[in-house]
Amino acid sequence: MPENAAMTPVPVVITFPPMPPRVATTLTIDATISEGHKREAEVTSHPVEVGSDVTDNIRPKPRSLSLSGIISTAPTTWPGRATILNPDDLGAGLLSSSNGPDVGRALTAYRLLEDAFTGGYLLTVQTGLDRYQNLAIKSVEFPKEPGTGRDLNFKLELEEVLFAFSQTTQVPASAIATKKVARQAAPRKARGMQPTRKPTQAEAARKQAVARASAGKTAAKKALLKASPPSSWLAQVL
Repeated sequence: MPENAAMTPVPVVITFPPMPPRVATTLTIDATISEGHKREAEVTSHPVEVGSDVTDNIRPKPRSLSLSGIISTAPTTWPGRATILNPDDLGAGLLSSSNGPDVGRALTAYRLLEDAFTGGYLLTVQTGLDRYQNLAIKSVEFPKEPGTGRDLNFKLELEEVLFAFSQTTQVPASAIATKKVARQAAPRKARGMQPTRKPTQAEAARKQAVARASAGKTAAKKALLKASPPSSWLAQVL
């Protein structure tokens, strides 16, 4: 293993859900090179009114976790743990019975991570700081460098998937019947009826002026006809 690989007192454990034909599986990281816990929040860029609740303008984003580690072909032990590899790790019957390097162990871990990424499965990761659930693999990388040998080096970028739950409730039949009766008993609104508007004082004065002018014009026309009967062409004009 590389010299910069730090053995953590509490190993990082990745739990995979059932991925047919596999059953639920746990994978213990032999050595954790780096472990990053990241929290972000979306903060409004608009001015916040003085006295308002500032928390309404700050929305935390899903948690993210980055891991860089090694799955060894020759796992070691430390006090309090018989072996880094649990009996259930990587599934039953996948370990080599020979005393040499267990190459199948690294290959099986590689396939587990590949299948989880390709199938979009959600993982659970237990670290020394926190336990993460419903983690999706955003990216996975398997670097090979001189000195790594046949061990599996990997880099993972994971992000938490948040779920929203809807809640339904049953409305009593009596409440539905009461609402229906009230709707039927309510008077129907007349359609096509427009409310009359009382004319303003200026509108009434203008209307009276137009009526007086029209009446005066008609009276003058009658007086002219009575005084001198018009000729045929003037009668047609009038």
